[in-house]
Amino acid sequence: MATLSIRDRVVEALGGVTKDAMERATARAYESGYNDSGEDEPVSGPLKRYGYASLKGHGTREGRISWDQRLDVAYAMLESSPVYKRLSEIKRDYIIGTNVQVQTADDALGTILDQFWATNEMALHVPEFVLQLFGLGAQLFSVGVRESDGLVRIGYIDPGEIEAVITDPANAMSRVAVVVKAQSLSGEEWREARERSVYRIVQVAAGGPYEGKRVIATKAAIAPWEKRMLSHYGRPAYDGDCLYYRVNAISNETLGHSDVIAIADTIDQMDETLFALGEREQMAGYFSFDVTLDNATADDVRKRQGELKLHPPHRGSVNVHNNREHWQLWAPEIRQGGSIETVMAQLTVVCGALGFPVSWFGKGDETNRATAQAQADPTWRSLEHDRYIAKRMILDMLELDRDQAMITGKYRPLTVDTDTSVDLLLPEMTTRDMAGIAASLASLATALTVAREQKLMLDRQAREAWAKGMGELGVEVDVAEIEAEEEQSAQAGAVSPPAETVTVPESFLAAWEQVHAPFAEES
Repeated sequence: MATLSIRDRVVEALGGVTKDAMERATARAYESGYNDSGEDEPVSGPLKRYGYASLKGHGTREGRISWDQRLDVAYAMLESSPVYKRLSEIKRDYIIGTNVQVQTADDALGTILDQFWATNEMALHVPEFVLQLFGLGAQLFSVGVRESDGLVRIGYIDPGEIEAVITDPANAMSRVAVVVKAQSLSGEEWREARERSVYRIVQVAAGGPYEGKRVIATKAAIAPWEKRMLSHYGRPAYDGDCLYYRVNAISNETLGHSDVIAIADTIDQMDETLFALGEREQMAGYFSFDVTLDNATADDVRKRQGELKLHPPHRGSVNVHNNREHWQLWAPEIRQGGSIETVMAQLTVVCGALGFPVSWFGKGDETNRATAQAQADPTWRSLEHDRYIAKRMILDMLELDRDQAMITGKYRPLTVDTDTSVDLLLPEMTTRDMAGIAASLASLATALTVAREQKLMLDRQAREAWAKGMGELGVEVDVAEIEAEEEQSAQAGAVSPPAETVTVPESFLAAWEQVHAPFAEES
């Protein structure tokens, strides 16, 4: 360690920074991930202080903002921001709708899934799960399986109770278990304290008697590293099973991010600006009178002031005074044009960051139907992506119930080829312009016919183009199936070639006549 000079010691004693210390700090500032005191923070907002995140990977990433802080911000926005709450509800309604139907080809399986759907009140809870998934960034469900028939019951665990998500040491994308925080005694006497728990995320068995099926921990093959992990958390075995989902995260990030995290500061600032505008508008309605008394003494002023306080002028009243008393009305002049433009700019940023055009939030005075449809195209793409995630979450629950019914013997497919797939029928997110699509298809058919006759494209290319056009109507056209049917029809309708002319030798004819001559005479 370098010896400090007397001057440097005096500087440090007074709370200053020496030149040598400054140079060392400057040099360290260029090191990857250096964070001296955690004082780095955004300009504003409720995200608290945080330092620079390390650029080095350590298997998994957790982000610069703690999980509890993310949830606090997300929940506060859902609870208090009318803009974000409304946009979240719009997203939920388009993604999942209100008429979700379970589809399966096997009636026996359909009955089992209907029981699961009714038992867990999925019609009521599915919209909640979808809103919470994107609103909070993650969802955690406990899983209970009835041994007699494999009926699955879904429970909800608040994402705020997640302490850690455990991944496979060999694959950071494989999330295996969730550690749930211990719960201390509460003010309610009937509640008991709960130890820290470790739940295994339901996995698809890669081998063994249940290969290809979703299995719970008691039927799964537990890896040696899982046993070491359980021992680390003081658990002899898994405390149960769960389903875990997170969104808006990179591949090796175990915890998700709410849709609102990146835009929370702007929403908070916009709300404050709106409140300030409202308060200024209230002030604009205030007014006062300035009363001047000519040649009045202090006693005269106090006397008149007391009279006016006792009997102030009211709306529609008449003020009578002499020429020694002068009245003047004062009202504030508030110019809010710039502030209103600021709010509109903030609203545009918020809607754009959340993937919605501003016209979806009630500002449609500058938008017609054509421009609204064009502006919404990126929104539909984003909603389709999020719908897939939400649909996969619900399908996992249904497929878990199906697999448990098969494991317990409650459900057995009739044959090996029985279709046991499960699907969700969701309402269309958009109302299709059938008249416009029909006109476009008619024009497309004409164009394809002309192009084919002029040898500008092959038959298969024309069929593929037509299949894409029909896809706009939601009709799937299989070009290979059309070609196979066409070939089959051609073979069935083929005409047999004419028989060849055969020359019969005269010796054969003579022998034929000798054989048949007696029969001819008898007839």
